[in-house]
Amino acid sequence: MFLSNRSINILLIFLLFLYYLFFINKGIVIYDEGYYAHTAERIINGEIPYKDFFIQFTPGYFYILALFYKLFGASILTGRILTVIICLGIGYLTLLIMDRFKSDLKLKILSLLAVASFGFPLINNMSLLAWPSVLLSLLAVLFFIEKKYVFLGIVLSLMLFTKQNLGIYFCKRITGKKPKTFQKKDIRAKDRSLDRQSRKIQLVKELKNREYSDSYFCWKILL
Repeated sequence: MFLSNRSINILLIFLLFLYYLFFINKGIVIYDEGYYAHTAERIINGEIPYKDFFIQFTPGYFYILALFYKLFGASILTGRILTVIICLGIGYLTLLIMDRFKSDLKLKILSLLAVASFGFPLINNMSLLAWPSVLLSLLAVLFFIEKKYVFLGIVLSLMLFTKQNLGIYFCKRITGKKPKTFQKKDIRAKDRSLDRQSRKIQLVKELKNREYSDSYFCWKILL
């Protein structure tokens, strides 16, 4: 192959950037775009989260957005440029992770197409805070694969500073401890499954004792 992995990755990300350009200034994002823009603007004006106003997340993303507003002007387009940069970072980290598993070019292209199909053009379908969360999650996976635990710790701290529930979850998963909430959910799901199975067994016994001949009716009850 004439090009190195790094050159191929840069070329693929450039193509992804050209694709994202078609959508950067189209449509209205109904999920939180205005809320995030307003919060960042309040930070620029000197207000402090939790002191002067309330936000339900940790403030990392809002401070980054406020920095972009400070550098390039407060506008919806500036926020979308930041989102495009984050989405390109997601694509590049995906390619780096694929390289760590010695994936060939076809798999890398398919992976990037999957990222592109669920990338920036779909910002109207979910909260904008999802994209920095995905970026940090992939970065944590990459550092975990490479066993760079110091950098992994830094990324986990950034997760906590960006979206608290994501940071707590990854801290628990990487340390091998499942959060108590998930343990309780697993136990409840297991109990429900066992109860369902026992009810089915009991019902089958009752049907056999009553000698029902209508098998269709029996299956309807079981389902």
